[in-house]
Parts: sequence; structure tokens; C-alpha cells
Amino acid sequence: VITRYTGLDPNPRIEASYGGVPVVGIADRAFESCVHLREIAIPEGVTRIGNRVFAGCSALASVSIPGSVTRIGDWAFYGCSALASVSVPDGVTWIGKNTFCSCRSLADVSIPSSVTQIGDGAFSYCKSLASISIPDSVTQIGSGVFEGCAALASVFIPDSVMQIGSGVFEGCESLVVTCPQNSFAWSYCKENGIPVEPKLV
Repeated sequence: VITRYTGLDPNPRIEASYGGVPVVGIADRAFESCVHLREIAIPEGVTRIGNRVFAGCSALASVSIPGSVTRIGDWAFYGCSALASVSVPDGVTWIGKNTFCSCRSLADVSIPSSVTQIGDGAFSYCKSLASISIPDSVTQIGSGVFEGCAALASVFIPDSVMQIGSGVFEGCESLVVTCPQNSFAWSYCKENGIPVEPKLV
């Protein structure tokens, strides 16, 4: 497991193994507040990205996450304000609490069909995020997931979603949700005064 990084290299290299021992995880807070960090590639074989691993890395603009990763921890990319695009790999089943919170430049997010739960505030205050599609695998959307996403105009929610927390779209003034008519998401939007359009399935 990679622990605390204290170097100044803006593009540090994480090896797939050290001394013949494979790297399988990145510990909590390993790169937290490394304000010089601009680009990083996580090697294949890593399965776990811990809590707050890249929190406060305000210059981080590019991160490569391998398909071996199954869990991205709470607050993992919090405040990565230069990060514009991220592809969550197929195999991740859960996106943690506030994982991408306050990633102000994040405009392009791909969520794979392996994800079943999106934690509270996962994409909150991503002010450049304009649209997102939630895959059919997701059953739970936590509270405040898209809170403060001022540019968010389009979200698709499938009928697989059976639980949506409070304040998910708080502050999303331009939003129109698309979802199957009479689905759980449809009822949620109607009950909370959120503009919604039907999508046939």
C-alpha cells in the first residue's frame, strides 16, 4: 500500500510493485494537499483508493485510474479544482461520500455499469458539470450528490434507482431530469418540484 507522499515531483510515478511486492492500494491521505501534483497514473493491480487520497491537490489535472480499482474512498478527489475529466473504471461498485466534491472544473464524468451506489455529496459543487447519465446498475443515490452543480442541465436516472437522498439537486437551477415515467425517480422529482421529462424504456 502506498502511504504518505512527501516529494515535489508534479508527475510522480507509482510502480506496480516494490521489492517484488505488488501494490494493491493507496492509503488514506497519501497525496493529500500536494498542491504541486499535476498528473498521476495509478498502476494496474491497485484495487483500492483510500479516503482523501488526493484531497486538496488543486493543480491535479489528469489522473488515470486502472480497471483493477473496485473502490474509491470518501473525499478522494475533494477540491481537485483543475480536474476537468475523469473516467471511473468498470469494476468500481461504490463511489464514496464527497468523492469529487468541489472539483470546479470537472465537466466530463463517465460512471460504469458496475456502480451500484453513489455516496452523499459525491459530485457536489462540481460547477462545470452540465450533464450526466446514471447507469442501470445504480440502486441508491445519496443525499446532496449534485448539490451546488450550477451548470447541471441534464441528468438521466434509470428505473433501477430505488432510493434517493435529500437535497440531491439543491441549487441546480437549470436542471431537467429524464427518467422512466412512474419510476421511483419520477415520483421523487414530482414530489420535490424538480423538472422532469419521461423517457421510455
